[in-house]
Amino acid sequence: MGDLLYYLAAVRRNTLPTVVNCNVLFNVIENARTTARIKKAKEISDLPTVDQTMLDSSGFSILTAEGSNKRITSDPTRPLYISKTEMNVAPLHVVQAACELQPNVMVSLDYPVRKLQTQREQGVEFKKKLSHNIKWAIETSKLRDRHCPHIPLLLAVQAYTVGDFMTFQSSLRDLKFEGFSMPVRNLNLQEIALFLYTFYRTGVKRAHLLGTSKFLIIALASYFSNHYFRCVSFDSQSWRLAAEHGEYLNPLNLRRESLRAEDVQNKEHLRRHCRCPVCREHSLKRIKDYPFVKRTALLRDHNAIAIQNLTDDLHQNAITLSTLETFLRSRNSQIKPIDELIRCLSLIDLHKNKDVNAFETHPVPGAERAGFGTEGSEKITQISDP
Repeated sequence: MGDLLYYLAAVRRNTLPTVVNCNVLFNVIENARTTARIKKAKEISDLPTVDQTMLDSSGFSILTAEGSNKRITSDPTRPLYISKTEMNVAPLHVVQAACELQPNVMVSLDYPVRKLQTQREQGVEFKKKLSHNIKWAIETSKLRDRHCPHIPLLLAVQAYTVGDFMTFQSSLRDLKFEGFSMPVRNLNLQEIALFLYTFYRTGVKRAHLLGTSKFLIIALASYFSNHYFRCVSFDSQSWRLAAEHGEYLNPLNLRRESLRAEDVQNKEHLRRHCRCPVCREHSLKRIKDYPFVKRTALLRDHNAIAIQNLTDDLHQNAITLSTLETFLRSRNSQIKPIDELIRCLSLIDLHKNKDVNAFETHPVPGAERAGFGTEGSEKITQISDP
């Protein structure tokens, strides 16, 4: 059984949950571009309630800058920089930030692919950014080996299909790294499963899913952490964003429940399913009536704990597909998505020790769209976690 870790993203000292230990995701642009920001990040890392930290390379900031038509450069001779018109970030900046912050794990610099609809558009976008992603992965790995080899490295994957990933990873031979990190904004549940299975077939022991804390995705991660990887992790801002909108995460399945609604009294029963101190000490009606600052702080605490508790429960119940299915059905009434997830995982288990081309004769929902089964899986160089 491997570990299943949840990281809180977009954390500040004054928004960090006060009643529970947690893991924190930093990113290079937000937490390391000035001496003052580095100091604040270190203060968070040193808190007794923070267990582990991860350093993301700020790929999403690059995507946002691209969407704002900013000039994007990757010049290691210039400072790490972002303004209203320009952004500069290079693999050297990522490694320098890792040396300063000493995270438990770091992610290579990447140039994210945009969310596009047609296969033609996706193909053009993937090819456009592939050379950057290969170059930056290689540079980050080599600089990590030179300056902070003790920090595990995850290579960022920017791909629409498994075939895209195969093209990317074929250029990574002889690199030293511990696993892969992948955003899931462009993928459905079955596609995420197929990517994780493909990562496993390459021989790596770690995988991270960027920017998600959805119930069934955590369930998927819990099964892979139990049966395929030494560690699967994920991160999200939903704990904070939901709180700022007056939303309480349902402890059973993380569905957002608005406390602004008039029927808040009808939601009080949800507190019986939560083990957090907020739910023990405050009714939802009282939370709703508190001033914004207090209400938001309490909801942040509850939401972060609700995600962590459900993560722990899913991990414990993912020992077998049968126990996972029973647990999912006890927490969620959506029959079809659960059926599809269990079928997908059962087929992956069936072919666990077979070539990925076996999925051509036993297709998994979403496999064709993911490009799965179009190419064989080959071993790439990887090193063990320290």
